[in-house]
Amino acid sequence: PRVQAALAKAAEAGSTAAGVEARRKVAEHMGQTEDAGTLKSSTIVIRGSGKAPFEKGKEPLLVIDGKVYKDTKKLEGLDPGRIESMSILKDASAVEKYGRKARNGVIEINQAISIYKKFVPGTVLPPGFFRRPCDTGVKLAELGGKKLSLHVKYKTEAMKRLLFFLTVAMFVSCGRTFEQRTAKYAEVGSVNDNRAAVLDINEGVGRWGYVDGTGRLVIECRYADARSFDDGLAAVQEPEGLWGYIDTAGRAVVAPQFTVAGAFDDGMAWVQAGELWGRIDKTGKTVIPCLYSEIGEPDERGWMRVLRDGKWGILRQDGEVIVPCAYNLIGEPNAYGLIPVTSDGKHGFLGADGREVLPCFFSYISDFKDGYARTNYGGSMVLRDEPYGGQWGLIDTLGHETIPCRYYYLDTPGEGLAAFRLEQFGNYGYVDVKGNVAISPRFSVARPFSGGVAVVSYNNVNFGLVDRNGGEVSSFRYKRIGRFNDGLAPFNTDLYGMNFQGMEPRCGYIDTEGREVIPAKWDDAAEFSEMRAAVMRFGTNSEDFYDARWGYIATNGQLVVPLKYHEAYPFSCGLARVFVKGLGYGYIDRQGNEVVPCKYQEAEDFHDFRAKVKQYDRVLTIDETGQIVEQ
Repeated sequence: PRVQAALAKAAEAGSTAAGVEARRKVAEHMGQTEDAGTLKSSTIVIRGSGKAPFEKGKEPLLVIDGKVYKDTKKLEGLDPGRIESMSILKDASAVEKYGRKARNGVIEINQAISIYKKFVPGTVLPPGFFRRPCDTGVKLAELGGKKLSLHVKYKTEAMKRLLFFLTVAMFVSCGRTFEQRTAKYAEVGSVNDNRAAVLDINEGVGRWGYVDGTGRLVIECRYADARSFDDGLAAVQEPEGLWGYIDTAGRAVVAPQFTVAGAFDDGMAWVQAGELWGRIDKTGKTVIPCLYSEIGEPDERGWMRVLRDGKWGILRQDGEVIVPCAYNLIGEPNAYGLIPVTSDGKHGFLGADGREVLPCFFSYISDFKDGYARTNYGGSMVLRDEPYGGQWGLIDTLGHETIPCRYYYLDTPGEGLAAFRLEQFGNYGYVDVKGNVAISPRFSVARPFSGGVAVVSYNNVNFGLVDRNGGEVSSFRYKRIGRFNDGLAPFNTDLYGMNFQGMEPRCGYIDTEGREVIPAKWDDAAEFSEMRAAVMRFGTNSEDFYDARWGYIATNGQLVVPLKYHEAYPFSCGLARVFVKGLGYGYIDRQGNEVVPCKYQEAEDFHDFRAKVKQYDRVLTIDETGQIVEQ
């Protein structure tokens, strides 16, 4: 029991002075109390207090002459005289070599050439056959057909040495954890590639080095800073301030030369020399030279926008130049694969391959709609979303000018026709997308074509419909005609009239053939969306005639949502925003059911089945059921 207690104390103390003294006492005790008579059997038994030498479930793996044994009882019956070498593996090194089954450590034993073979007289023994002392008083000729045995005294001493080595080595060396071995360091990083960066502070000076997975120092603490290992390399900073890279053995792979050094990923790392960024491979070879003040994230094609000397370009991840750094701005590709670029205030496009398809010539290029975009040359953008003055033209999705910049005004094409104006105070006409005149200039107002008709006015007072040839389709008695949706457009016959009790309603709906399919029976009417349109009437409140109330009609004119809301907005994602005084904003479905109660201070229409609302001065995001998904 005293030996067991001493061993436990030695294991707990480790390599401290107390531990050394505890192990010395163990050895002294064993030498004084054990004699040859105690170990007459040629077996190895780790003595204790009658218990198993290793805690159940924490037995080390035993490897004898390369053969793996899970049961340490194999030690029993092992002749210590035949042991040529023995080693202990633990923690990461054991698992790396033998797998997870070695997580409790490994005892490796290699034996000398067996001397338990039958001897045949006259046989020439190989050099070193007898690896241990033996009884020289026995003649070889007398050993034929018998097993050789070791001197009893030698067996006793070998047993003592092996007992002490196995017990102390496994319980002291393997027993200490990574945390215990690294407790002396000020900082300890995570273990990657069986290495962890550690900070050692000595006399107020901190230096970084690396320990292995067991917590033993393998790369001395000499660096001003150190990063984790990735792909077998780690960035380290010399005390002089420059960064380089070392391998897991501490050998310099990339000499210190960078002001910033990133981790390796897929064999490459970002580095900075001075204020400029570049990229190197694991050998230190330059992949992207340090020439760029900014390098963007790669897109799905592996292209990266880079900034050099104030100009943008595009590189591949391997450093290949796709677009030279010659532009003030490079935008994201549009739906047609064209990349908008700007140079010296002029706009153009790059193709999907990075080549310039439309030179930076224009003052303005609009977004594409139905395959075409408007261009302007010479106009002023001061305090405007669109240029004032200049000349307008049209381009297609290939970047080709289908209409040169020659019109004072050119609208976005609708169904292949675009309204144009040749001079500032001239009338409007229509041209096709090739620039051919389809309807000569004669209108003071000309809206885009939709459903084969366009809303026009000759005097900016009365409106009607014309077809693609300029023929009148409807009466021109309307003061307003809205946009066509779901085949219908709202009209108003008295836009500037006063509202008073007893006056006739003036709003209804017209189709693309000029017919009033929903007669004027509303005081106001909005455009259709998702087969529903908001309509309004005065006088529904007998106490207040001007307390207007809104509801919704279907395309057949039937009222499907009662006139009870003070505000009503278009449908989006199957829901419409409504407002009730004293309650707030909410949402209804197409049948008029209040899916989200009217309780919010502010609200927006739904987009992608999400809407922002405000309640108690908190801005929230809700889904189509009214559940809060973000706050």
